[in-house]
Amino acid sequence: MPQGANWAPLRSTRGVARIVAFGGRPLAVSHNLIIQLQERASTHAIAACSPGEKVTILDQGFAGIESIFMTMDGEERVILLINLMNRQQQISLPVTSIGNR
Repeated sequence: MPQGANWAPLRSTRGVARIVAFGGRPLAVSHNLIIQLQERASTHAIAACSPGEKVTILDQGFAGIESIFMTMDGEERVILLINLMNRQQQISLPVTSIGNR
């Protein structure tokens, strides 16, 4: 985007905190980085999960614990049902924190 362009749509995108710039000019992102990020995002896609499906927590304080996928909590988080101290509890984690069994 040329200097002086309207950056408002980009800044109002969910998850965008600010535009990285040096000397008032936005930093260009290499095409290879974009491809890597797209590949990484696709490996964490959880859209194939259905409510009741068993998943494993990959990180956070619950790594390795089997849980039950309940629903998405927005676009980047999931709600899971885990057995904690002999009681079922709902937790919300980033979608990247779980893997299909």
